Parts: sequence; structure tokens; C-alpha cells
Amino acid sequence: MAIAINRRGFFLMDDWRVVAGIFATVAVAALGSFWSWMSGKQKGRVDSQRTIQDGFSTLVSELQEERKQLMNVIAAQAMRITDLEGEVRNLSQLILSMERLMMKNGLSIPPVLPNRENVIE
Repeated sequence: MAIAINRRGFFLMDDWRVVAGIFATVAVAALGSFWSWMSGKQKGRVDSQRTIQDGFSTLVSELQEERKQLMNVIAAQAMRITDLEGEVRNLSQLILSMERLMMKNGLSIPPVLPNRENVIE
């Protein structure tokens, strides 16, 4: 037997190959554990970076889609504003024509409203 216990409870190793085998086993186990821990740590970093990148990609895609929708809303509002400005211009011209007709026929023109300066002519 290569390993024995003496009277004090200490292990005695008679063969250097046994000692070398134990040290080799401990060293391989320690290196394997360390390698596994480092691989898991790096994998965790890679996974978290991938998760962050996926999250940002999703966010950018959603923001781009929302931007397209907002651009469509802005374009529709710009068309509506153009239409309303045209209507205001037509109504202003109609009012001016009516005022001229009233003056031509001797009718008094009602007083000008305070916001009359905002009328587009």
C-alpha cells in the first residue's frame, strides 16, 4: 500500500508516483474549474452584450417605425394646413368683395373685429 496513516493520523506516502498523481489531479481539477469559470464568465458577458445589442436593435426599429408614422401625420397636417389657408384666403376675398358691394350700394360696413389684422389677403 502506497498510502498509510501513522500513529498521529498523518498520511504517509511511500511512492513519489502517488504524490505526483495527487498533485496532477488537483492541478487539473483546479485548472479545469478555473477554465470553466472563465468560459462561463465570458459567455455571460457575451450573452449580456448580445441581449443589450438586441434590445437596442429592437428599440431603434420601433423608433424608426414610430418616426415613419409621425412623418405621415406631419405630412397630412401640412396638407390640411395648406387647405385651410386656401379656404381662409377665399373667405377673405369674399368678405372684401362683399364690403365693396356694400359700399357701392351705400350700406354701412360693420366695425372691424380686433383680430382683423390676421386675415390673409
